[in-house]
Amino acid sequence: MPLLVELFAELEQHLQQLERRFIRPHLPLPPTADPCAYDLDVRAFCMLSHAALEQFIEDVCRQLMIDASSSWIDTRQASNTLLALFAFGPELELELREASAEQSFFEYIRQGIDRRKTAFSNVLFENNGISSKYLRQMLLPVGLNVPDNARWLGSLNQLAKQRGETAHRGQVRVIPAPNDVLEWVRDCLEMCAQIHRRATRV
Repeated sequence: MPLLVELFAELEQHLQQLERRFIRPHLPLPPTADPCAYDLDVRAFCMLSHAALEQFIEDVCRQLMIDASSSWIDTRQASNTLLALFAFGPELELELREASAEQSFFEYIRQGIDRRKTAFSNVLFENNGISSKYLRQMLLPVGLNVPDNARWLGSLNQLAKQRGETAHRGQVRVIPAPNDVLEWVRDCLEMCAQIHRRATRV
């Protein structure tokens, strides 16, 4: 799965660039530092890191979906991802009514895969974050469990909260310290590393 390896390497590199640009200039943080001095950089880091993490997970899920459907067409072997993708789709009864009498099993499965790919692609396209709720919607249909590490999920929720507060102006917000947001993003990167490892074994 060379593309998945590339996706994770690109994510790591991008997050390191964001860290160097927005967080490193403020570290170590002096005890008397005025939060206004780093507020915009922290906001930018949270927003851009969240976007990069979200894009990575969407891209991994999309690639697993494409690989599973290609594998079925090439080998006619169903993977766990393909089975999970079918569990995601609409009711079987409707599809059986739509199938023609001449349709072969292979063609039935191929058309079903196409419908599932379209439906799941829409879910990925319309996705609006990477909280545990959104992770579940993206990962389960391609056969991946949502990570259950409390530290990762806590950091993910903190990052998502900051992203939401930044995106929706006018909300009262506490400015997190640069070292805190750096820790959140590093935790999320560890989580993405686990998702990546699981994805390469699917």
